[in-house]
Amino acid sequence: MKTTAAFAGLECVDCGATVDAAESHRCPNCGGALDPTYDYDAIDLDRETFGSRPFDSQWRYAELLPFARESAVTTAEGATPLVDCPDLAAELGVGRVLIKDDGRNPTGSSTDR
Repeated sequence: MKTTAAFAGLECVDCGATVDAAESHRCPNCGGALDPTYDYDAIDLDRETFGSRPFDSQWRYAELLPFARESAVTTAEGATPLVDCPDLAAELGVGRVLIKDDGRNPTGSSTDR
Protein backbone atom coordinates (compact mmCIF):
# COMPACT_ATOMS: atom_id res chain seq x y z
CA MET A 1 0.00 0.00 0.00
CA LYS A 2 1.34 3.41 -0.96
CA THR A 3 1.28 5.84 1.95
CA THR A 4 1.35 9.63 2.06
CA ALA A 5 4.54 11.56 2.79
CA ALA A 6 3.31 12.53 6.24
CA PHE A 7 2.41 9.01 7.38
CA ALA A 8 5.04 7.90 9.90
CA GLY A 9 3.63 4.56 11.08
CA LEU A 10 1.14 2.95 13.43
CA GLU A 11 1.06 3.14 17.21
CA CYS A 12 -0.92 0.92 19.56
CA VAL A 13 -3.44 2.90 21.60
CA ASP A 14 -3.11 0.43 24.50
CA CYS A 15 0.59 -0.36 24.92
CA GLY A 16 2.23 2.35 22.77
CA ALA A 17 4.13 -0.11 20.56
CA THR A 18 5.16 1.14 17.12
CA VAL A 19 4.02 -1.25 14.39
CA ASP A 20 4.91 -1.49 10.69
CA ALA A 21 1.81 -0.64 8.63
CA ALA A 22 2.48 -3.50 6.22
CA GLU A 23 2.58 -6.04 9.03
CA SER A 24 -0.60 -5.80 11.02
CA HIS A 25 -4.09 -4.44 11.56
CA ARG A 26 -3.93 -5.03 15.34
CA CYS A 27 -1.03 -4.71 17.76
CA PRO A 28 0.98 -7.95 17.69
CA ASN A 29 1.98 -7.38 21.34
CA CYS A 30 -1.41 -6.85 23.00
CA GLY A 31 -4.09 -6.99 20.28
CA GLY A 32 -4.89 -3.28 20.72
CA ALA A 33 -6.17 -0.92 18.04
CA LEU A 34 -3.60 0.94 15.97
CA ASP A 35 -3.65 4.68 15.29
CA PRO A 36 -1.70 6.31 12.47
CA THR A 37 1.09 8.68 13.45
CA TYR A 38 2.26 11.55 11.28
CA ASP A 39 5.28 13.70 10.55
CA TYR A 40 3.38 16.98 10.40
CA ASP A 41 6.41 18.82 9.00
CA ALA A 42 6.16 16.61 5.88
CA ILE A 43 2.66 17.86 5.04
CA ASP A 44 2.93 20.22 2.08
CA LEU A 45 -0.36 22.09 2.36
CA ASP A 46 -1.19 25.71 3.00
CA ARG A 47 -4.45 27.19 4.26
CA GLU A 48 -5.29 28.84 0.91
CA THR A 49 -4.90 25.62 -1.09
CA PHE A 50 -6.86 23.62 1.45
CA GLY A 51 -9.63 26.22 1.65
CA SER A 52 -10.08 26.30 -2.12
CA ARG A 53 -10.82 22.57 -2.39
CA PRO A 54 -14.41 21.40 -2.81
CA PHE A 55 -16.04 19.72 0.16
CA ASP A 56 -17.11 16.63 -1.76
CA SER A 57 -15.24 13.75 -0.16
CA GLN A 58 -12.55 12.78 2.32
CA TRP A 59 -9.96 13.32 -0.43
CA ARG A 60 -10.13 17.02 0.35
CA TYR A 61 -7.82 16.00 3.20
CA ALA A 62 -5.51 13.79 1.06
CA GLU A 63 -2.24 14.99 2.61
CA LEU A 64 -3.61 14.31 6.08
CA LEU A 65 -4.66 10.70 5.39
CA PRO A 66 -2.33 7.74 6.00
CA PHE A 67 -2.58 6.23 2.51
CA ALA A 68 -2.53 7.57 -1.02
CA ARG A 69 -5.72 7.90 -3.04
CA GLU A 70 -4.61 5.30 -5.58
CA SER A 71 -4.42 2.73 -2.75
CA ALA A 72 -8.03 3.27 -1.71
CA VAL A 73 -11.01 1.07 -2.43
CA THR A 74 -14.02 3.34 -2.69
CA THR A 75 -17.69 3.31 -3.62
CA ALA A 76 -18.12 7.09 -3.79
CA GLU A 77 -18.89 7.36 -0.08
CA GLY A 78 -18.71 10.54 1.94
CA ALA A 79 -19.89 14.13 1.76
CA THR A 80 -23.42 13.23 2.79
CA PRO A 81 -25.65 16.27 3.27
CA LEU A 82 -26.84 18.05 6.36
CA VAL A 83 -30.65 18.24 6.23
CA ASP A 84 -32.47 21.19 7.77
CA CYS A 85 -35.24 20.08 10.19
CA PRO A 86 -37.36 23.15 10.99
CA ASP A 87 -40.20 21.19 12.65
CA LEU A 88 -37.77 19.52 15.05
CA ALA A 89 -36.10 22.86 15.75
CA ALA A 90 -39.49 24.38 16.61
CA GLU A 91 -40.38 21.45 18.86
CA LEU A 92 -37.06 21.75 20.69
CA GLY A 93 -37.33 25.52 20.91
CA VAL A 94 -34.03 26.16 19.13
CA GLY A 95 -33.20 28.26 16.11
CA ARG A 96 -32.05 25.46 13.81
CA VAL A 97 -31.46 21.70 13.74
CA LEU A 98 -29.36 20.00 11.08
CA ILE A 99 -29.21 16.21 10.77
CA LYS A 100 -26.44 14.39 8.89
CA ASP A 101 -28.03 12.05 6.34
CA ASP A 102 -25.58 9.14 6.18
CA GLY A 103 -28.31 6.99 4.66
CA ARG A 104 -27.21 8.48 1.33
CA ASN A 105 -23.92 6.58 1.45
CA PRO A 106 -23.68 3.72 -1.09
CA THR A 107 -24.66 1.07 1.47
CA GLY A 108 -27.74 3.04 2.48
CA SER A 109 -26.86 2.50 6.12
CA SER A 110 -26.29 5.14 8.76
CA THR A 111 -24.72 2.52 11.04
CA ASP A 112 -21.55 2.36 8.90
CA ARG A 113 -20.24 5.34 10.79
